[in-house]
This record gives sequence, structure tokens and C-alpha cells, in this order.
Amino acid sequence: MLKNGWWKVLGILLMSYTLYRGLTTHVPAVDLIEQSIRNLFFHVPMWMVMIVILFTSAVYSILYLNKQDLKYDHYAQSFLEIGLLLGVCGCITGAIWARATWGDYWPNDPKLKGVTAGMLIYAALVVLRAAIDEPKKKAKIGAIYNIFVFPIFLAFIYVMPKLNPGLHPGSGDTVQFVDYNVMDKDLRMVFYPAILGWGLLFLWITTLRYRMIRIIYKRNLKQLNKV
Repeated sequence: MLKNGWWKVLGILLMSYTLYRGLTTHVPAVDLIEQSIRNLFFHVPMWMVMIVILFTSAVYSILYLNKQDLKYDHYAQSFLEIGLLLGVCGCITGAIWARATWGDYWPNDPKLKGVTAGMLIYAALVVLRAAIDEPKKKAKIGAIYNIFVFPIFLAFIYVMPKLNPGLHPGSGDTVQFVDYNVMDKDLRMVFYPAILGWGLLFLWITTLRYRMIRIIYKRNLKQLNKV
């Protein structure tokens, strides 16, 4: 993980900027979307960062299978759990946006169905890991599961919606979000920093979770050695 704290300060500054500009910047008047377009600075970056974090978790699982060092499994677990936390945050902000634009918090949409299926598969991985006590066995089974579930998750949230008509832009023959022509200079000046800001914030949370996992692991190891 990153050793110096400069990126934490940068994350705080970017998130402060995102929250302030996200609520105050001028947004174009677009039918249906209207002021809910401000969720672009929250919902979309969260999902983008979530994909990167879950991918990183899968990479660490590969490293564990290659190195057989539990440190890499602990990294994989940390990124996995924070990725799921981001998924929950993305679902909440998405539900608020859906209510504002489509009149329902969870409408009938293929992307939402894919998200539900994908999140449940990842949640099953967390439950499976919790059910295994032996660290190396947990790490090996969790790593194999984690590596295979990531492309399945992508298929659920990106490929499946492309094949079926739905409400989300880009689903089936639905127009792409960029076709709405709402991404003017003002929105871009908030959107791109928001991606980096959310990324650094949840990377920080991941490092904290990793430290907790390592402390718990070392404490349990000491207790076993005393027996």
C-alpha cells in the first residue's frame, strides 16, 4: 500500500471539492433527468471505483495463489469487502436517482437485475470465507472463487443489459448517456475529480480494513501458539 499520506490529503481535498461543486455547480436543463443529474458526481464514480477495487481484489487473489503468502489474501479480502461496500453505496445512490427519473426506487430493469445477481454472488463469497476457519484453506478457496466471479459479475452488469432493452442508458437499443449531451465543461470539471476523489477515499478505507484484518490474524496466531 501507499506509505506516504499525501494521497489522503489529496482525497480529502477532492471530496470536499466534489461535495461543494456537486451541489452548487450549474447543470443543463434536460427533460426527465433535470436536477437529478447531480447524482452523476456520486453514483457513477462509485460504480467505476467499485469495478477497479473488485478487479484489484482478483489480482491479489492471483498473487496469493502464486506466492502462497497470506498477506496477499488479506489484501484481496480487504478490497473485496470495500468493493461490496461501494456496491451498496452505488445501489443507494442509484435508487435515489431512479426514483427521481423513473418514479420507482427499483424498477424492472436488466441492469438492476444483473447488479442484484452479481452482488449476491460476491456476498456468498464473504459468507463462504467466514465459514472456513483454517487460514490457508480459506485463502485458497476464496482466491479461486474471487478470480472466477469477477468476469461473471462484469457479464451481469455490462453484457446482459446490452442484450436486453431497459431503462439504463445503453441497455438494448436505449441511447447512450453521452447522447443526452449533458456533459458540458462545468460537469466535466466536477465529474473527473470526483472519480479520483471517491477512489482515494475508498482506497483509504481499504487500507484501514487491511490493517484490521492483519491485527486480527496476528492476534489469533499468537493465541494458537500459546495453546
